[in-house]
Amino acid sequence: MNKEKHYIVFRFMSYAEAIALLRGEKLHNEKVWQVATGRKNDSIGFCFMDGDKEEAEYAFQYLSGIVSEDICLILRFNNFSGVTLREAVCTYSDPCGGWFDTTDEQEVSLTDYDISIMTPIRYGFVDCSGIDDIFEWHDMLGERADVIRMLEERKREQEERKRREQKDYEAKIAEARRMEELEARRFNSFWKRLCEAEKQGILGKGTKMEINATQFGTLKKTFTIEFVLPEIGDSILFKLSSLNYEELRDEFYSQVYSCLGYKDIADKLVKTFNKLYNEEEIH
Repeated sequence: MNKEKHYIVFRFMSYAEAIALLRGEKLHNEKVWQVATGRKNDSIGFCFMDGDKEEAEYAFQYLSGIVSEDICLILRFNNFSGVTLREAVCTYSDPCGGWFDTTDEQEVSLTDYDISIMTPIRYGFVDCSGIDDIFEWHDMLGERADVIRMLEERKREQEERKRREQKDYEAKIAEARRMEELEARRFNSFWKRLCEAEKQGILGKGTKMEINATQFGTLKKTFTIEFVLPEIGDSILFKLSSLNYEELRDEFYSQVYSCLGYKDIADKLVKTFNKLYNEEEIH
């Protein structure tokens, strides 16, 4: 193997890995990537690619979403003694090809490394917030301690941002559940009034409704609604993913008017539905 070929390499990594490396810690990783990813990948442990920042920016097009995007380190090998590099061919989505096109890329991997084996010479951050990915590169100058402090601060900000996002997500989920429960109660109340209106003949002579719930395995319940409408000499059967009034109303209107063409009947019954849902008197 020509070790000079792998003299300058790059690796996308997390803040935690970069901080540990710069502190002088020895890093260990025995992950078999073909097993972990399920795609063609002969690498084991830490993966590196040949090249400097230009090659890293191009590689990010097919590595994005696969690797950690916290930081990219450009490293120079300075000691091959006792180092076993594993050359590998790995398959990724082709950034220049079609939806299902792939590209085979060369990598090297090793299970252990530290700064006695390779030295970081520059680092880069990528901003993915715009249309194009923008890289910001810095040469590794001065004391490593200064870079470590900067990375630790970015790591803290990242963790705090994730905590806020998780908190916001949990609040939205809780609010969605609350609204779903509220809507379910309102729907049940509406359905009781609708059934009473049916018994009183308010919906029209002979008009009947039936609601059934079916559940398949662990999937969410599907509700089947059937309306028998003598005025059109037919029955309407449709399914709802949840007991939601607006979904029922819109589906009913679509079936009666859009599919069958009975606009007057659809308008009249939907008007009655709205009054029942809003607990208005029906005369």
